[in-house]
Amino acid sequence: MTIGAYDGVHIGHRLVIERVCSLATSEGLRSVVVTFDRHPASVVRPDSAPLLLTDLAQKLELLGSTGIDDIEVIQFDEERATETAEDFVTSVLVSQLEVATVVVGRDFHFGKARGGNVGLLEEMGAELDYRVVPFDLVTEEATGAGAAEVVSSTRIRRHIAAGDLAAAARLLGRPHEVRGVAAEDEGADDDDGDDALMVVVPPEILLPPPGLYAARIASLQRGQDWQVSEARLEETTGGAVTVRVRGEDLVSRPGEGVRLVFDRGD
Repeated sequence: MTIGAYDGVHIGHRLVIERVCSLATSEGLRSVVVTFDRHPASVVRPDSAPLLLTDLAQKLELLGSTGIDDIEVIQFDEERATETAEDFVTSVLVSQLEVATVVVGRDFHFGKARGGNVGLLEEMGAELDYRVVPFDLVTEEATGAGAAEVVSSTRIRRHIAAGDLAAAARLLGRPHEVRGVAAEDEGADDDDGDDALMVVVPPEILLPPPGLYAARIASLQRGQDWQVSEARLEETTGGAVTVRVRGEDLVSRPGEGVRLVFDRGD
């Protein structure tokens, strides 16, 4: 098994999961990703927690597409944030999940005040009969995507925040996609004949800077095909972010969940 926030499920994450699946097959075990119902930073340091690349539902969809056998979602609340690393190992990894092999990065930290690391996992593994397989940080070079720079969710967030959607897509392995709820665009000017919608995106989700973007939109509930559209992000003052979407024959209906993919900025 492997453990992490897995925000974005980017190409580095996928390479790690590929290794976990391969190792599980060779050992006759089930491959498992252990992740959290929210980003741990949103509980531990809410004032400086990062905006998210994916919400929980989207993250689970992406993880499910990797070929992993099981996904375990751990609730991360105030009680979990104060749990010592030793207690997390004994109560979650050993008692709850019956870990046999755990695959984590060499810089992995966990538990209260980030008190646990690979060394602690190895020390407890010797006593509790599981083994630890540490790995180096994954680079673009290792994934076959390019240079020797480390692939990370933090780096992808920087690209999106700067409006560099091409760089973000390269590291994600796909265009940046967000989820939201469709609403009527009461301020739309229909003179050009295009349909118009508002997409309300939760405030914890990362969007590119204000501007005009080529995008695609689809209904989550009805599994509708993508429709080509234009998305305009405007300055916001807190709360949920509203994206104006325009295009011919938009399929989304007010009140339903939608997927919005940003292809490029204009």
